[in-house]
Amino acid sequence: MKNVWSSLLCALLAAALVFFCADFAKAGEKPTRASLFETLQSVSDVHFQLTEKERTKTDMISLLEPYMEHAMAVKYVEANAFPEQAGWIFYGTDAPEVAIPFFSYDEDTKVAEKDGSYTVYEFVGDQNDGPVSYQKNYQTVTLKNTGGSFKVTDIGQSDTKPAGEEIMSKQPDEKETSSNFADKGEGDQAAFPLFATDVNWTLAGIFS
Repeated sequence: MKNVWSSLLCALLAAALVFFCADFAKAGEKPTRASLFETLQSVSDVHFQLTEKERTKTDMISLLEPYMEHAMAVKYVEANAFPEQAGWIFYGTDAPEVAIPFFSYDEDTKVAEKDGSYTVYEFVGDQNDGPVSYQKNYQTVTLKNTGGSFKVTDIGQSDTKPAGEEIMSKQPDEKETSSNFADKGEGDQAAFPLFATDVNWTLAGIFS
């Protein structure tokens, strides 16, 4: 019986080690352009969701936090929330004070990596024709690995090109649109989907 419990303990420790290593590897994993674009699209989706009904600021921040660092989520809400009778709401304006820029998500949208931070940026020339006017600058969004996932830590603009090593797309002439982000194949599934089953078989063999 002692040997059985020893084997069981070893199996449980092995399981914990594998999951720990998987989490550690994920934390050090470099993101792809598409995964960063997905995060930005998710923030834009939440922004639209926050225009639909009145909420507390705490609820607004909670909806943004899966994709934004807490301090950035607070700043985002403070910049975009307006008081109404039953709470706070975002307005669907063309130029909110702080929001994800209208990136084209193609070869003109660049990603630069520096010291573990990833800046998505795009150069915008002078535009005065529409309801929103832009001066020549770089629209930027910075993301960092926070708790195992990449989250927005800053939104801004710069007169100079953001520093860092550019992450090239695999197919520079193919647009990485938001519709591409939703199409996930079987290859995107977890690397250890059957691990729990394997452990159960191991434990069954020990007790038998």
